Amino acid sequence: MSGEANGSVRDTAPLIGDKPSKAKVLGQEVLLDDENWHYVMVLPLLTDKNQEDYKHHISHPEKKAKEIFKKKTMAMPVVGSKFQKQMTEQEYHETVRSIIGDLLSSSTFGLKLGTKVSIDGDELFLMLELADEDAKVQIASSLDWSLPLKESEYDKKLKDPFPIDGGTPFEEFSKIDHRCPTTNYSGGKFYGSIYCPAYAYYSSGRAGSLQPFREVDALRMIWRRLEEYVSIEHLIAQGIIVQMFPVHRYSEIQKLSHSGFFTLRGLCKPLSKSDPTIDKVRDYFGEEVAFFFDWLNFSIRMMAPMAFISLLVFARYFLNLEPETRRYIQMSFAGILCLWASIFVERYNQNCETKIEQWGMRNLSQVSTVRPEFKLSYRGSTPESIQNGFHWCLVLAFMVETVLVTFAISAFRMDVDAHPDGERRVPWVDNETASDMGKYLITINIKIMAFIWGILSPALSGWENHKTDQDLKAARVSKIFAVKAVVYYYPFFYIAFVKRYIEGCGEVEGCVPELVENLAVFFATHIASVIAMIMIQIGWAKYQIWSEVKKAKKTKGEGVAYTYLQLQAKCPPYLEDTDDLMELVLSLGFVMMFAVALPVMACLAFITNLIEVKILAWRMAHVNQRARPMGQYGIGVWSDIIRILSTAAVVCNAGLAVFSMHPIKDMDTKTKLIIFVGLQNSAMVLKFIIESFIPMRPLNLVRIQEINELAVDDIFGDDKKIVQAKSTKKPDLGMKQGTVA
Repeated sequence: MSGEANGSVRDTAPLIGDKPSKAKVLGQEVLLDDENWHYVMVLPLLTDKNQEDYKHHISHPEKKAKEIFKKKTMAMPVVGSKFQKQMTEQEYHETVRSIIGDLLSSSTFGLKLGTKVSIDGDELFLMLELADEDAKVQIASSLDWSLPLKESEYDKKLKDPFPIDGGTPFEEFSKIDHRCPTTNYSGGKFYGSIYCPAYAYYSSGRAGSLQPFREVDALRMIWRRLEEYVSIEHLIAQGIIVQMFPVHRYSEIQKLSHSGFFTLRGLCKPLSKSDPTIDKVRDYFGEEVAFFFDWLNFSIRMMAPMAFISLLVFARYFLNLEPETRRYIQMSFAGILCLWASIFVERYNQNCETKIEQWGMRNLSQVSTVRPEFKLSYRGSTPESIQNGFHWCLVLAFMVETVLVTFAISAFRMDVDAHPDGERRVPWVDNETASDMGKYLITINIKIMAFIWGILSPALSGWENHKTDQDLKAARVSKIFAVKAVVYYYPFFYIAFVKRYIEGCGEVEGCVPELVENLAVFFATHIASVIAMIMIQIGWAKYQIWSEVKKAKKTKGEGVAYTYLQLQAKCPPYLEDTDDLMELVLSLGFVMMFAVALPVMACLAFITNLIEVKILAWRMAHVNQRARPMGQYGIGVWSDIIRILSTAAVVCNAGLAVFSMHPIKDMDTKTKLIIFVGLQNSAMVLKFIIESFIPMRPLNLVRIQEINELAVDDIFGDDKKIVQAKSTKKPDLGMKQGTVA
């Protein structure tokens, strides 16, 4: 492997940038040096402080090297022979880095390379760019790459598609510029400007009919090609590289800003279904991030009417209405919530299926890369079953802890409430104050257990034998949510449905006032904690940058320049959408299940989400390193989780209306059970009807798939070619071969 061919290297230079343009990012003025680079590998350099760390010997360097280099790399004579029986840490690092340099600069990758030394001289930045179009063509051909058809190809080669209701061929496209279907379809015609072309596997012969490679394609190619030869995870674990991140393009960030992605100017953009900004997000960040923001935008659109209705319900307190009328309004709101939750799920599934088709994610599972940790022989084995069973046992243990702690806190509050002037149950705190503290202890327990499980469960999932990253993510999300759902929701279920029969509640309104109070406390602290965590990330990134600039100025003087790549290296990486979706979906669950007790919660959730989507978008563009573009089939297992929440909302709202609200709660137990079963089953039937009337594959998607199937056949099929195969003897097919005379 030599440094020839398509790989070119720029001379090493201090990382102070060579472009005159500047920008202000996170309050820091930087020189823009992002140029056309796709990735940056950050490698440690020898300094006066760390030289001694690299002098100790490694006893089995070849064993460590096998963790980094894949089998086909280790099989190369120039690789396996370089690792001696004993090497110093520095010799081992230099050898590995030399091999990586040979690989990346060879014709196997076709990369343009560049190196720069960091501002404080302790790191080397290795920049990678896949600029060679021929290299992209060869890599795409070897990896079963899919690209969308050009819209113009439909005009040139698409034969008459079968018309709807015997109409004129191509009449469906009369409102648009091409015969390519769009995402909008009504009245037998496509309309709008968001096209949805078919995807086809790339080959050099098809290149002229397919759309050109996007930048995210180049980012994916580099990563997947590199993963064929080395383990990036082990490169980082062994300290060979500090990190590897995709490069933020300042010019592209500015385009997203002008589109209103993260600016206050675009505050109402999530309310528009036809806004094309989400497609720009997909082209820059990839499908995983795009599906996250697409879901959040959809959630905001669906929350808007509920926010308005919740304000009307809340206004009943300020109107001159009879108490009984107010209660019936509240109970009616419970029915509206059930209806809305069901529509939410089905409409999103429609929206998601269309995006999956538009973004070419339909066959994602067939092209997903197998995790290097996956062992086929381990799948289905007894040790694997024990390992997975242990994880689920921990899930159960955390659930039980929540139930017991909630019960203990409730028992404690009941005790101090029964003896307000008795002996203090908590030193230095009177019993009345101790009782008030109890409701905050439940929230504190929720946060502590959620935090611990959020660290423990992902680690356990990572050790499990999952085939692809998507499989791993689905398993991790399912287990994390299972615990967090109980941790978050159980205390409120206890107050709503159980406490009355164990501890007792107020004689007039029952436990509803306490439920409302606890919901208000939790929802407010939940929103505050989510926003606070985002602010902490922003603050920590700014501190890291400030510290490095201060250090550089101290050693090199005030004139030292700071660059955009250097700033990105100090920003926290974007890991995935799990944490953000977890908090948003949990909040959605509270609205679906408990907003009947605190209607204004729906309005607060709407306003909060409208602001949070902008904060999260701004964080993605300015605080986090650029997300590595990942394909994803919708929002994955979250769709199933939201469906479960919508079903739970039916049970919860029916239960609250019957067991916690006047006048039904005052009836005898038998009557209440009959009414509850009737309401619940009626709601379930209504939910089933909604699912039937809102199919997962709407008409626009059916028509898109029908036309795209024809288009692929017409554009790439050669149905006019005459078949010239070997003939055979003609059989006698006459009718008089039987018994007829």
